[in-house]
Formats: sequence, structure tokens, C-alpha cells
Amino acid sequence: MAQSRESANSSNQLNLTESSYQGLRAQIIDGTLPQGSVLTERRIAGVIGVSRTPLRAALVRLEGEGLVERLPNGAVMIRRFYIEDLLQILTVRRALEGEAAALATGRMNTRLAATLAADAARFANAQDVALEKFWQHDDAFHDSIAEANGEPLLQDMIMDLRRKARMCHAPRMPSNFVNQAKEHIRILKALAGDDPERSRREMHTHLHAVRLRLVNWLTGAVNA
Repeated sequence: MAQSRESANSSNQLNLTESSYQGLRAQIIDGTLPQGSVLTERRIAGVIGVSRTPLRAALVRLEGEGLVERLPNGAVMIRRFYIEDLLQILTVRRALEGEAAALATGRMNTRLAATLAADAARFANAQDVALEKFWQHDDAFHDSIAEANGEPLLQDMIMDLRRKARMCHAPRMPSNFVNQAKEHIRILKALAGDDPERSRREMHTHLHAVRLRLVNWLTGAVNA
């Protein structure tokens, strides 16, 4: 009986740690807990409504992911992400998502691929669209390829990098996503075929172009 209670308590503790981790992570990513904020464990526990024991385990995971930093005085700082971080993330994403595209070749759900292609075609013919509207398409596009590659760890790594990219302090890009949408269409065509290397090349080309457009926009080289 005592062993059963101990097992139940252990399971409950794990559930609290997981819910603390997920809740805190979500509030960091959506900006509810602003980057650069310095908080005590007591305050964070109050914000997400948990005790400090499961919170500490959650913070260890978030620290390992690079989302928070533990300060010498024991307080926790929500890490800041900058343009330099975004450029590094895009470089790593190019490698990971190229592999994901190669693995996903011939494995994409045809109905989903058709929907993504139709959405991309609309963006390719529109000079200006709302950033959030394109981001929804962009999330669906990249997440679908990550899911179709059949490697859960690779999928998790890609999605984690995409979430971190959203936290970077980037200026608002122009609302012209024509080139980006055309690149999505080329990738989808490659994914429908039987040549994994073509899919890899198209994804590499796309993410290299995304990085280049960002650099050009930041430096004023072109109206990206």
C-alpha cells in the first residue's frame, strides 16, 4: 500500500514537472515572460501556479535548451535572442531541414501537399500580405515536412529551432513573400517525386535564400 502511494506521488510529481515545463516554455516563447526578465523562482511559481519543487526540474530542462539562464544569485533570467542567433539558427536549419526534405520525399500526404501548394500559389501572386497570415502557412509548410520525414528526433529539433527563431529580435520584414512562396512550390514539387537529393537541394536553396534576404534587409542592400 505504501509502495502504491509512493508510486502515485512519483507519477504526480512527474506530471507537475511536465506541465510546469510546458506552461513556462509556452509563456517564454509567446512573450508573456519577456526576454531579459529576471525573476525569482517564487515569482515564476506564482505565475504558472505550481510549487517550487516541480518548477526547479522544469527550469533545468529550459536551461538545457538555452531558454533561461541561472544567475549567480539564484534568480532566473529569460534569455534574449538576437539577430545573430537567428542567422545561426537558419544555418543549422538548412542542414536539418535539407535532411528532413530528403527523407520526406514521396511520403507527404497528397491532400495536405495540395493544400500547401494552393496556399503558396496565392502568396506567390500577392505583392503584400499580412506577416501573421504568411507565418501560418510557413509553419504548416515546414512542420508538415518535419512530420513526414519519419524521424521524431529530427522533427523535434527542427520545430524547436523554429520556435526559437520567432523569439529573435528581428525588425519587421517587408510583407512581400512572393519569392519565398515560389520556393515552397518548388520544394513541394520535389517532394512529390522520387529524387531525395532534389528535395534536399531545393530546401537548401530556400533556407539559404531566406538567410540572404534577411541579411540584405538588415544591411539595406536590397528591399528584400
